[in-house]
Amino acid sequence: MAAHHLETADEIVFLGYGFPQTDIGNLLFFLEYKRKIKHVVVREPEDEAGRTRLARLEGIFGKEVVRNPDVKDFLAETYLKG
Repeated sequence: MAAHHLETADEIVFLGYGFPQTDIGNLLFFLEYKRKIKHVVVREPEDEAGRTRLARLEGIFGKEVVRNPDVKDFLAETYLKG
C-alpha cells in the first residue's frame, strides 16, 4: 500500500527522519522514488557528527534537498508563507 501512495504522490517530504546507516532497507526502498523527494528536513547539531550526518544525506539526495532547520520553521517558510 505504501508503494502505491508513493507512486501516485507528486512530491515526497521527509520531516525529522535522517535515514540512519542502520536502516538501509528503508533507504533502498525510498531511493526508488528519489525523483519525487523534494525535501529531507532533519535537525542536526552544529558539531562534527551533525555535519557528517548532513554530508551523508547530501551525498545521497543532493544539497538542494537536504535541509537542517527546525521543522516548525521549515514548514512556516515553505508551506505557510503568503
